Amino acid sequence: MTLDISSLGLGATTRVRDLVQQPGIEVLNNGSVPVASIDIPRALRSSK
Repeated sequence: MTLDISSLGLGATTRVRDLVQQPGIEVLNNGSVPVASIDIPRALRSSK
């Protein structure tokens, strides 16, 4: 399974429930579990 995160912005998170189900793959995790997140670098957070 692949996940394209190129469209995610800073601070965005993709969770299990956001994944497109693939035939033959059973997801056992809860839908609220994060799969990928784009963290805001500390330098950017402190400049705001």
